[in-house]
Amino acid sequence: MQITFDLSEVKKLADELGVMQDQIPFAMSKTLNDAIFATRGVLKETWPQHVTQRNPNFPSAVLHVQRSTKSNLTASIDETGVKSATLKDHAEGGVRRPTKSRDFAIPLPWYKALYQAQSGLRHGRRAQDIIGKKSTRVVKGKGIFILHGGRMRLAFIFAPSVTMHKDVPFEEDFQKSIEYAVNRELPAALEYAMKTRKGFD
Repeated sequence: MQITFDLSEVKKLADELGVMQDQIPFAMSKTLNDAIFATRGVLKETWPQHVTQRNPNFPSAVLHVQRSTKSNLTASIDETGVKSATLKDHAEGGVRRPTKSRDFAIPLPWYKALYQAQSGLRHGRRAQDIIGKKSTRVVKGKGIFILHGGRMRLAFIFAPSVTMHKDVPFEEDFQKSIEYAVNRELPAALEYAMKTRKGFD
């Protein structure tokens, strides 16, 4: 998610405030950076309002700001370090396919109810943890069976893809927040730039 300034409207406002043209890039960069950090804070609150948040530090850990400069008036919020479904998947929906194997191993509800932990399935109970054990059977094209209650029971099913529904309005909240923050910050940034310019005259 990124934002880039349109110079024409800003120049009009700068002329009205008496701001020198050479100070506009400084004011615009300051506005962008203030707005993008404020919007990052908004998106951190968007996530837990729409999904069950197991790790309260997750949004802070994966949302990183790329600051603008006077010569590059583009700022963005980038997502890094996500190993499973990305925030973009939640924002846009779509079809996910595995990158390291042929199929996803999807736990069935009864298995998740038994072994769900705060950050996913309990350590030692994930598909990669139980494959190879004597109490486990892998059936190609079907799934993973485990010995449970004295009988073999299907615990994971194999699927070549999964469909994710759009369930977190990141794009909408980004747009609303960035527009509000830019409109709030820009006049003050232009006035600050004007005072700074006068200080060097």
